[in-house]
Amino acid sequence: MKGVSIFFATILSLIVPSLTFRYFDEEELKPCPKITPDSSVKIEMLTGRWQLSLLVLDAATEDIEESGACINGEVTVMNSTHMRQVWEMFTPYVENEPTATFELLTTSLRPGVWAVHTPLGGILSATVFDSNKNYILVCHCGWHRGAEVHLWTAGVTRGRLTPKVRMKLSKSLMKAGYHPSETKVITWSMC
Repeated sequence: MKGVSIFFATILSLIVPSLTFRYFDEEELKPCPKITPDSSVKIEMLTGRWQLSLLVLDAATEDIEESGACINGEVTVMNSTHMRQVWEMFTPYVENEPTATFELLTTSLRPGVWAVHTPLGGILSATVFDSNKNYILVCHCGWHRGAEVHLWTAGVTRGRLTPKVRMKLSKSLMKAGYHPSETKVITWSMC
C-alpha cells in the first residue's frame, strides 16, 4: 500500500519536520504489535472534539519531544459502523488558521478494531486498546514492503494532557507491551 507509506511520511513531516527524514533513515519499522482490542469502545462514545496529546513511534533509543503544533479533531458518527474524523493542525507560525487538515473516513470492523481510509487511498488498521470518556489509545498499522508494520500509536484526549492523564496513558502503554527504551514519544501538553 504505497498510499499508506506516503500518508505516514506526510503526517510525520507536518508534525515534527526535523524528525521525519532522520526517522526513515535511522529506524526500521517494527511489526504491528499484537494487542487486545478494548471491546467496550463504541463509536458513539467518540463523537465530539479531541486533541492529539501523545504520539508513540518505534525508535532505537528513548526520546521524548514536545511539539509546538496543536492537532485538534472532530469525530462525527455517520451510522453504527462508520465515522468521519477531521483533524486540523495549528502551528505558532499561522494564527487562527489550520496549517493542515486531514479527513479520515473510518469503518468499525468490530468493537475496538477499525479500518481507517487515508486521503491517498490507503487503509490503516487501527486497534483501540484503552479508552474512557476522556482519552483513547489507538495503535495504527499499515503495509510497508509486503509486511504489516507499526506506524504510530496515538493518545487523544478531550482536553489538555495533564500529568495525571499522562501517567494513565504511560501505564496503559507499558501494560500493552510498549517499552520506553524502544520508543520515541511526542507530546502536546501546551494545547
